Amino acid sequence: MAVRKPIAAINGFFSEGHQRTIIAKRNIAATFLIKGASILISLLLVPLTIHYVNPTEFGIWLTMSSFLTLIAYYYFTMDLVYTSTYLHEKTLRNVTALALATILLCVLCAIIETIQYKKLIHKRATGIWNK
Repeated sequence: MAVRKPIAAINGFFSEGHQRTIIAKRNIAATFLIKGASILISLLLVPLTIHYVNPTEFGIWLTMSSFLTLIAYYYFTMDLVYTSTYLHEKTLRNVTALALATILLCVLCAIIETIQYKKLIHKRATGIWNK
Protein backbone atom coordinates (compact mmCIF):
# COMPACT_ATOMS: atom_id res chain seq x y z
CA MET A 1 0.00 0.00 0.00
CA ALA A 2 2.75 2.45 0.92
CA VAL A 3 4.61 1.77 -2.32
CA ARG A 4 1.59 2.44 -4.53
CA LYS A 5 1.23 6.07 -3.48
CA PRO A 6 4.68 7.20 -4.70
CA ILE A 7 4.28 5.17 -7.92
CA ALA A 8 0.84 6.71 -8.50
CA ALA A 9 2.30 10.16 -7.86
CA ILE A 10 5.09 9.53 -10.37
CA ASN A 11 2.64 8.18 -12.96
CA GLY A 12 0.41 11.20 -12.34
CA PHE A 13 3.33 13.57 -12.79
CA PHE A 14 4.23 12.05 -16.17
CA SER A 15 0.64 11.91 -17.43
CA GLU A 16 -0.71 15.33 -16.42
CA GLY A 17 -0.52 18.47 -18.50
CA HIS A 18 -0.43 19.37 -22.16
CA GLN A 19 0.82 16.73 -24.61
CA ARG A 20 4.04 18.71 -25.23
CA THR A 21 4.64 18.95 -21.48
CA ILE A 22 4.17 15.21 -21.05
CA ILE A 23 6.64 14.48 -23.86
CA ALA A 24 9.14 16.95 -22.42
CA LYS A 25 8.87 15.42 -18.93
CA ARG A 26 9.41 11.92 -20.33
CA ASN A 27 12.38 13.03 -22.43
CA ILE A 28 14.01 14.74 -19.46
CA ALA A 29 13.49 11.66 -17.27
CA ALA A 30 14.93 9.42 -20.01
CA THR A 31 17.95 11.72 -20.33
CA PHE A 32 18.61 11.48 -16.59
CA LEU A 33 18.30 7.69 -16.68
CA ILE A 34 20.66 7.38 -19.63
CA LYS A 35 23.16 9.75 -18.01
CA GLY A 36 22.98 7.77 -14.75
CA ALA A 37 23.59 4.52 -16.64
CA SER A 38 26.54 6.13 -18.41
CA ILE A 39 28.08 7.19 -15.10
CA LEU A 40 27.51 3.74 -13.61
CA ILE A 41 29.17 2.06 -16.60
CA SER A 42 32.13 4.44 -16.33
CA LEU A 43 32.52 3.64 -12.64
CA LEU A 44 32.46 -0.10 -13.38
CA LEU A 45 34.87 0.26 -16.28
CA VAL A 46 37.68 1.80 -14.23
CA PRO A 47 38.39 -1.23 -11.97
CA LEU A 48 38.17 -3.57 -14.95
CA THR A 49 40.64 -1.48 -16.92
CA ILE A 50 43.17 -1.24 -14.08
CA HIS A 51 43.64 -5.03 -14.16
CA TYR A 52 44.49 -5.06 -17.88
CA VAL A 53 46.95 -2.14 -18.16
CA ASN A 54 49.82 -0.80 -16.10
CA PRO A 55 49.42 2.48 -14.14
CA THR A 56 51.05 4.62 -16.86
CA GLU A 57 48.82 3.26 -19.60
CA PHE A 58 45.81 3.65 -17.32
CA GLY A 59 46.69 7.32 -16.76
CA ILE A 60 46.97 7.89 -20.51
CA TRP A 61 43.70 6.05 -21.12
CA LEU A 62 41.92 8.01 -18.40
CA THR A 63 43.20 11.34 -19.74
CA MET A 64 42.16 10.56 -23.29
CA SER A 65 38.79 9.21 -22.17
CA SER A 66 38.10 12.34 -20.11
CA PHE A 67 39.12 14.60 -22.98
CA LEU A 68 36.88 12.76 -25.45
CA THR A 69 33.97 12.90 -23.00
CA LEU A 70 34.48 16.64 -22.64
CA ILE A 71 34.41 17.06 -26.42
CA ALA A 72 31.26 14.93 -26.67
CA TYR A 73 29.50 17.10 -24.07
CA TYR A 74 30.66 20.23 -25.89
CA TYR A 75 29.25 19.01 -29.21
CA PHE A 76 26.03 17.93 -27.50
CA THR A 77 25.64 21.42 -26.04
CA MET A 78 26.32 23.03 -29.41
CA ASP A 79 23.68 20.78 -30.93
CA LEU A 80 21.09 21.84 -28.35
CA VAL A 81 21.88 25.52 -28.84
CA TYR A 82 21.75 25.21 -32.62
CA THR A 83 18.46 23.29 -32.52
CA SER A 84 16.93 25.93 -30.27
CA THR A 85 18.16 28.75 -32.51
CA TYR A 86 17.03 26.93 -35.65
CA LEU A 87 13.51 26.35 -34.34
CA HIS A 88 13.21 29.92 -33.07
CA GLU A 89 14.32 31.49 -36.36
CA LYS A 90 12.25 29.06 -38.42
CA THR A 91 9.18 29.98 -36.40
CA LEU A 92 9.84 33.66 -37.06
CA ARG A 93 10.58 32.86 -40.74
CA ASN A 94 13.88 34.70 -40.42
CA VAL A 95 15.88 33.04 -43.19
CA THR A 96 18.88 35.37 -42.87
CA ALA A 97 19.43 34.64 -39.18
CA LEU A 98 18.87 30.93 -39.83
CA ALA A 99 21.53 30.87 -42.53
CA LEU A 100 23.91 32.89 -40.35
CA ALA A 101 23.46 30.49 -37.41
CA THR A 102 24.16 27.52 -39.69
CA ILE A 103 27.28 29.11 -41.14
CA LEU A 104 28.59 30.11 -37.71
CA LEU A 105 28.09 26.59 -36.38
CA CYS A 106 29.94 25.10 -39.36
CA VAL A 107 32.82 27.57 -38.98
CA LEU A 108 33.04 26.89 -35.22
CA CYS A 109 33.12 23.12 -35.76
CA ALA A 110 35.78 23.54 -38.48
CA ILE A 111 37.96 25.64 -36.15
CA ILE A 112 37.62 23.10 -33.31
CA GLU A 113 38.44 20.17 -35.60
CA THR A 114 41.45 22.02 -37.06
CA ILE A 115 42.85 22.72 -33.60
CA GLN A 116 42.36 19.10 -32.57
CA TYR A 117 44.02 17.85 -35.76
CA LYS A 118 47.01 20.16 -35.29
CA LYS A 119 47.45 18.95 -31.70
CA LEU A 120 47.36 15.35 -32.91
CA ILE A 121 49.94 16.01 -35.63
CA HIS A 122 52.14 17.89 -33.14
CA LYS A 123 52.06 14.95 -30.71
CA ARG A 124 53.02 12.50 -33.45
CA ALA A 125 55.76 14.79 -34.79
CA THR A 126 57.32 15.35 -31.36
CA GLY A 127 57.28 11.63 -30.65
CA ILE A 128 55.09 11.75 -27.57
CA TRP A 129 53.23 8.62 -28.69
CA ASN A 130 56.27 6.85 -30.12
CA LYS A 131 57.98 6.28 -26.77
